[in-house]
Amino acid sequence: MILFQPALGIYQHLHYRETGGRSPMGIIHRWLGRCVIFLGVINGGLGFMQAGPIGNDNSPSWAVIAYCIVAGDHLLSSPVGFLPAVG
Repeated sequence: MILFQPALGIYQHLHYRETGGRSPMGIIHRWLGRCVIFLGVINGGLGFMQAGPIGNDNSPSWAVIAYCIVAGDHLLSSPVGFLPAVG
């Protein structure tokens, strides 16, 4: 995954320079990135659950609240990026 995602992005940029349009690899790159970010948000929340009860030394309440605010903001604003381009 670490090598695959950047390779798709580089291929898309090279394709865009030549043709000025999208490529199937660029679409895969975009959607794969969105899915990985979504899974990363879920993984962060699961990490807090594994650290123990909220409010202990491993997962202080302020850290969980800050994470929820940032993750919630990202998940609520992400659907705008999922809409197709108009025009």
